[in-house]
Amino acid sequence: MLTASQFATEVHHITGEGNDAGVVYSEMQDHESEMESIMDRKTKEVIYPPFNPYAVDTGGRLKNLRESCNLEKVRDYHKKFYHLSNMVVTVCGMVNHERVLNIMETVEKEHIDTNPAHFPKPFSFALSGIKESSVHKVHCPTDDASRGAVEIAWFAHHPSELDTHSSLHVLFDYLSNTSVAPLQKDFILLDDPLASSAAFHIAEGVKCDLRINFTGVPVEKLENVASKFFDKTVREHLEESHWDME
Repeated sequence: MLTASQFATEVHHITGEGNDAGVVYSEMQDHESEMESIMDRKTKEVIYPPFNPYAVDTGGRLKNLRESCNLEKVRDYHKKFYHLSNMVVTVCGMVNHERVLNIMETVEKEHIDTNPAHFPKPFSFALSGIKESSVHKVHCPTDDASRGAVEIAWFAHHPSELDTHSSLHVLFDYLSNTSVAPLQKDFILLDDPLASSAAFHIAEGVKCDLRINFTGVPVEKLENVASKFFDKTVREHLEESHWDME
């Protein structure tokens, strides 16, 4: 149903002044030049194998939006992935089960013919672990050239390991979320701070992608952050006496 004029408006076109435009293009223009996004892309490039779906920038890269994205590609993509074989329906609330199932049956009958004969289940691959630690430096545009950021990434648990998932969130709260938290004391609440913030994030996937981000790091101290995290914060908390259970 996507028309050529809609594609031009929503994705990409060249204006009368010769400038690139389009809703998606404009959104990705901001996204592509952000320090956080540039670091995220580099991390994905390092920890995932080439052409892995998790490494993809889902909004599209500007070069590809300009040069290789077109109406037929979008239509082909939807035809390949948007069908009943690749769909989950979630129903919430007080409902009449029989009525819902009858409606679903009608919808199924109407669209069942669009299912491809062969459809490999997405994200059914296995991911190998990270064989060894590596350090990568990325130059990013910034409003303050005196400060940068440090990101540390791991592969962690399988997303179905709910106890581990919950435990890590509790651990991260302990390490970072109050003024007396270890990361606050080690990096932020200092006379000469190493960072202005420290935050954890877990992305669920075939393997969970776990990251800690330090932002507002003085550029001359970028090299010191990871070593202090592992050699002080982590090492100290291998000892039971360093935990404040209260």
